[in-house]
Amino acid sequence: MMRCDCCGKRRGPFQSFAAIETKSGQINLCSDCNDLAYKMRDAIRYGEEDAYRESGEALARREKNPTEHYLEWKAEFVSSLEKKLAANPDNEAPED
Repeated sequence: MMRCDCCGKRRGPFQSFAAIETKSGQINLCSDCNDLAYKMRDAIRYGEEDAYRESGEALARREKNPTEHYLEWKAEFVSSLEKKLAANPDNEAPED
């Protein structure tokens, strides 16, 4: 049975999980954890530092016995977002 590498939730019938390829192999995230990761990324993209922090805290609260692969992925993911945040100190949304 498939489990979320972040929160440990088991996949039920008709539920989908996101499969994310990492350097160490694949991790699986339930829809709730995956949504929070996307919210973090989108908040940085649109210069919303508060929303980024809130989503990051919510994701951290969901972490129930996370796998080592997940922790490695999250460290890299957050590091890349923090670099983008530091590169845009005025929190301006990019022009599309």
